[in-house]
Amino acid sequence: MEYLVAGIAGLMVAIVYGLTHQQQQKQEKRRAPHPSLDTQNTTNYNMEILEEAPLKKLTPEDAQRMIEHWKRGGYIPSHREFYAVQRVLRRDAKAQLKEAQEN
Repeated sequence: MEYLVAGIAGLMVAIVYGLTHQQQQKQEKRRAPHPSLDTQNTTNYNMEILEEAPLKKLTPEDAQRMIEHWKRGGYIPSHREFYAVQRVLRRDAKAQLKEAQEN
């Protein structure tokens, strides 16, 4: 008789433990954010901060090499990099146009 009572008590403890564990898992699942909200940046945008000095001292040849390197690697430049290179190339084009007009 004592074994029967101990067995029933043990069974009830196991059932309560199992139900509690199951409810905890459900609650954790509810608290977790939806998988679609777990986004990752899949763009090829390089967020590295570059110093301004190397971009200001670009020569037209360096600017052309940078553009070719970006194209080959699939690199998307930041706005600052893009406009710095564009500024150098425009300045060079204006200088070449002025030189051609003078001759």
